[in-house]
Amino acid sequence: MSKYLKNSFKIRNIFLFFLIFNLCFNKHSIAHFDRDKSTISQIILIKTLKNNIHIRSTKNFYFIKSNGIPNHKTGVFPTRGNPNKISEQFHNLRVTKFPKKQKNTTPARFFGVGLNGIMFVPETAGCWGQKRRGEKKCAWSKEAIINGKFTLGLDKNSGHVQRSGMYHYHGIPEGLVEKLKTENSFEDLTKIGIAADGFGIYVSNDNKFQSSYKLKQGKRPNGPLGSYDGNYTQDFEFVYDSGDLDKCNGINFDKKYIYIVTKKFPYIPRCWSGKPDRSFLKRPDNRNN
Repeated sequence: MSKYLKNSFKIRNIFLFFLIFNLCFNKHSIAHFDRDKSTISQIILIKTLKNNIHIRSTKNFYFIKSNGIPNHKTGVFPTRGNPNKISEQFHNLRVTKFPKKQKNTTPARFFGVGLNGIMFVPETAGCWGQKRRGEKKCAWSKEAIINGKFTLGLDKNSGHVQRSGMYHYHGIPEGLVEKLKTENSFEDLTKIGIAADGFGIYVSNDNKFQSSYKLKQGKRPNGPLGSYDGNYTQDFEFVYDSGDLDKCNGINFDKKYIYIVTKKFPYIPRCWSGKPDRSFLKRPDNRNN
C-alpha cells in the first residue's frame, strides 16, 4: 500500500472517531432566566455541560454510571412551572441481564434509565392537598402531561428538572429518539432505555401500541372534586384488553417482553412486571430523600 493511501486511511479513521464521539457525547449549553425587579428576563449562560455515561458489563449485570446530563438540547431552565436548573448528578445503577416476569407487579417510582443516562420518572411530586400522616402515597397526584398538553415546565423531550437539579423524562424523549434513529431505519420500535427489572424500554415511532388505561367517567368523589379530566393520576383506570398493552404498559413482542412509552396515559409505565434492582428503589439524584 502506498504512503498516500496509508495517510488517507488514517485521516478517514480520525474523522470517523470524532464524528461518532460528537454524536454520542455532544456538548450543549444550559441557560436560565434571571428576573430583575422590573420583571424583565435576561438569559444568562451558566455552564456548558457534557453528557457522560459509562456502562460496564459483567456475567449477570450491567452497571451504569451517569452524570444525568442529556446528549440532546433541552428547554431553558428555570422556566415557568419549573423553577429549577439542571446540574450534574451521580447516578449509580445496576440492572440484570436476565429479567423475569413476576407473579405480581411492583409500583414504580424511578422506572428506568435512558441509553443516554437520563432517568424515566412516571409520576410528579405534585399532590393535591397534603398527604395524611403515615400515608406513603398521595391520594390525588398531579400529572405532567394532560390530554397531550405539557405542564410543569416540560420541554419538547417531556423532560424537566427536580429540586436536586436532576433532569428527567415524563414521556417520550423526542431528542433521544432522534439521536437513536438512523437514516436507513424503517423499524417501528426504537429502544431508548432499560427498566429497573432489566426489560427494554421502547418507543413506537408509528404509535402502533395503545395503552389499556381509560379516563374514568363521572366526577371525583373527594379531593379536588370536579369531573375526571386527566389532571390527576387517579383520574385513570386500567381496563383489561381495551388496548394492546398490559397494566405496566408492556407487551410480549418478537419472543421477548418489552415496555412501551406511549403518547397517551400512562406515558411512562407506572409499574414493573419483573423484579426491580434495589439501586432504583432509592433516589438516584443528589437528594437524600
